[in-house]
Amino acid sequence: MGSYLWDTSDDYPESCIGQYDKEKSPDRFELRQGKRLADDFGPVIFRFRQPARELQGWDCLENNALVPLIGPRAFEALSKIADTDVQALTTRVHTSDGELDGYRAINIVRVIQCADLERSRFKKIVGSDRIMKFTSLRHRPNCLGDHHIAREFEYLSHIIVSDVIREIFSRAHITGVRFIKSDEVR
Repeated sequence: MGSYLWDTSDDYPESCIGQYDKEKSPDRFELRQGKRLADDFGPVIFRFRQPARELQGWDCLENNALVPLIGPRAFEALSKIADTDVQALTTRVHTSDGELDGYRAINIVRVIQCADLERSRFKKIVGSDRIMKFTSLRHRPNCLGDHHIAREFEYLSHIIVSDVIREIFSRAHITGVRFIKSDEVR
């Protein structure tokens, strides 16, 4: 089974990137740890400058916390195959003209080492063993095993998905997200 990186679609408008409300929401970095969170975690609050009608056309809303914020169609597609790999969180999405209903922040509860560090190139944070960025990325074959979505152990900002999720999202014409092969990372 192949693996892909979750990425923003090329046609998603930069003006529609939301802000994670770090003052009124829990610590956003807890959403990158790859662990199940307490049931009372949240609500997770996002703020967008656009009216709701502009955002409703997107199944996945981009935000500065790099947390999947997905609408009902994307959630239905994801939950069919990856319900044990994700946790839907209570979410409030504020727009310029009110609140947008039906969107959920997704907490990915798996962390898996997919990066093949021998075949990848990356820069480390000065004075640390942590990776700052990849300049070339290669995934290990079948790294997800029986899972369909996970965060990358070496670089928690990366969300790795299976062929199955890519295909389901493609067939459903889910908007706002694209999946790229690891060798497309530059």
